[in-house]
Amino acid sequence: MLKQQVYLIAGSNIENLGSDLEKKIKTESAKHESAWKGVGTAPGMKIWRIEKFHVRPWPEKDYGSFFSGDSYIILHTYKVENELKYNLHFWLGQNTTLDECGTAAYKTVELDTFLGDKPIEYREVEGFESPLFMSHFPKGIFTLQGGMETGFFHVVPENYPPRLLQVKGCFKHVHTKQVPFKFESLNDGDVFIVDLGNKLFQWNGANAGVFEKHKAAEVVNHIREKREEHLNVDVVVIDQDSQGDDPEFWKLFGGRKDVAKGEKESDLREKKQTDIKLFRLSDKTGALKFDFVAEGHRTIKPEMFLSDDVYLLDKGYMVYVWIGKNSSQEEKKKAMAYAQKFIMDNHENLPLPITIIPEEKDHKMLEHIIKEKL
Repeated sequence: MLKQQVYLIAGSNIENLGSDLEKKIKTESAKHESAWKGVGTAPGMKIWRIEKFHVRPWPEKDYGSFFSGDSYIILHTYKVENELKYNLHFWLGQNTTLDECGTAAYKTVELDTFLGDKPIEYREVEGFESPLFMSHFPKGIFTLQGGMETGFFHVVPENYPPRLLQVKGCFKHVHTKQVPFKFESLNDGDVFIVDLGNKLFQWNGANAGVFEKHKAAEVVNHIREKREEHLNVDVVVIDQDSQGDDPEFWKLFGGRKDVAKGEKESDLREKKQTDIKLFRLSDKTGALKFDFVAEGHRTIKPEMFLSDDVYLLDKGYMVYVWIGKNSSQEEKKKAMAYAQKFIMDNHENLPLPITIIPEEKDHKMLEHIIKEKL
């Protein structure tokens, strides 16, 4: 049975967090959270899964694998000139529950407090992860159906349920996601991997892009290498537009038929390469107003971000919320809510990632963010 659907993710936010009282409560609570013991003291990665309002460590062997029905917290610790810095993400699967979403958001802020308010926070949503999040997993991420009890790399062939993985995207934003094992899941614009446990088929759609094919090959090799510690795995690569055919592959889908049309890589690229826009959230006039400021990589400059207000930078594939150090409590409190409403109104309610950047933690990030392209 699936959990609540993706549209509930929009309701999970931290808009009511940030008051002095809230911080005092969270500081005290963080001291008693056993999951945070010893974290953030050395460079590296830590991942936790939310289980019924509790934070549980995620096995290191499964780092990079996430389940669509769950929510996770990811802490990336790194060093710059002998100073520890942190990227703190909470990742929401499309079928996670609202309770898990809320717990992940709350506990993320708690961990931020535990680490002295030093981390930069990121909200990540399945299928729309930020480039930074993707960079933490050089082998790519795997989004699977079900929960943590479902095995992946360690398999017993006679008991292994066949899986169908879809590899889709462009540039650094290519995802590997489990989809229903049926013919209707296939399309000619993506790459699909049929996983039988001891055999892997890589099926390249006729209009699949080079990024998708390259990532699919990496995924297949990664799975094979992991499994060959205890199992021999055969790999078969099939190109849709070639003269060759593979009866065994098509037999799995009830025989060969014409597959649906999918998006070409050029179409995906066009969607991602939108120009950036800057908006300001301010209550200087006595009422909270959300106004357009500027548009374009050449027009928007770091000096436009003033300490008295909150700003929203729309990159097309993700949204940044920059919180000025002198902004009012009301501006800070409503920042996330306005970001989520902006996405609903301007991006067809797609669950785009949101990054919160307090001015105190900026350290010249803005210049890089404004110039960065997907």
